[in-house]
Amino acid sequence: MTKQEKAVQAYRKAATKLWPGYTMKQAEQGIVHPDDDRGEWAPGSLAVIYMEGQTPMDYWGQGHEDAFKLGALAGVGYVEFINAAVAAVYE
Repeated sequence: MTKQEKAVQAYRKAATKLWPGYTMKQAEQGIVHPDDDRGEWAPGSLAVIYMEGQTPMDYWGQGHEDAFKLGALAGVGYVEFINAAVAAVYE
């Protein structure tokens, strides 16, 4: 398993713990491998996180706090917002 695959899995698992009721199926749509990033936002990242409707996290409000929590739970890299709808995980 590559570093990216491990990071994607760690963030998906962390997301299901951070947000009660958020399912692994939802996490698979909201947190993707950079090669599967349809917008090609962060090809050099470990994972890409879609926020508009895909995860409970958003740029506005508690988004930054949730990003810190998600990164801490995942235990891999850090989350950086690309824009209000997309974030990426970097080493």
